[in-house]
Amino acid sequence: MKNAWLVILLFVACVGNSQSWVEFERLAPASPELQLKGILSKPEGSGPFPAAVMLCGCGGLNDPRDAKQLAAWAQRLTGWGYVCLQVDSFGPRGFDKGICGFLGALDDRQRSYDAYAAKAFLARQEFVDPERMAIIGWSHGGWTVMRLADAGRRDPTFPPFQAAIAFYPWCEGMQELGAPLLILAGAKDEICPPSRCEALSGFAGVKSSPHEFLIKLYPDTYHSFDQEGSEGQMSGKRFGYNQAATEDSIVQVRDFLARHLKTDE
Repeated sequence: MKNAWLVILLFVACVGNSQSWVEFERLAPASPELQLKGILSKPEGSGPFPAAVMLCGCGGLNDPRDAKQLAAWAQRLTGWGYVCLQVDSFGPRGFDKGICGFLGALDDRQRSYDAYAAKAFLARQEFVDPERMAIIGWSHGGWTVMRLADAGRRDPTFPPFQAAIAFYPWCEGMQELGAPLLILAGAKDEICPPSRCEALSGFAGVKSSPHEFLIKLYPDTYHSFDQEGSEGQMSGKRFGYNQAATEDSIVQVRDFLARHLKTDE
């Protein structure tokens, strides 16, 4: 009962201020004790609006760089008329400092259930159109997006997202493309090699799919290219911000979502 009241209070704060933390129920097979949370943002007005579930990289929403990065995207999305929910997969599991030092602590399958829990929460809101919902992820979150876009690997118990966007994800073999998919990556990314994503275009399950598969690689660009102020190395592999790539990715995301989530009205 205490958690239910907290959800109500946070939800009221969100509606009044257009952005705030909310809590929402986990979905099996997550631990019964797990209480998920995230940052909900909405445009002005009553909607119903299309929506996007956002999955951060390994740093998490408590990491200043990841938090700034997702806040910037949330602002863009709400400006375009989308409700968005930034999912905190790490804090509720005790990883307040993220999982960059131990990436195996949480895998793409576990995070996919977090995404569906966020989707279910959004679908219950009167200001959200449940038939127009996208999943967007960065790095470790992008890896999860790749699972969710694969009809052969995602859990068919839950309805699919209508569009999927993955920023510099770890790509694996895809059985069947089950949703429109946009991949944005740096051509020089050594952390998640883009060649693995390029190879997907040759998979039978992608070639035969009716859904759009689009990959955009940016030359002279590394991992985390849209994370302003980011510059460094992870296990000796470079990452860093690229303004030109970021600006183009904004256009790519806006146009892709408009094609697949907007109505013709």
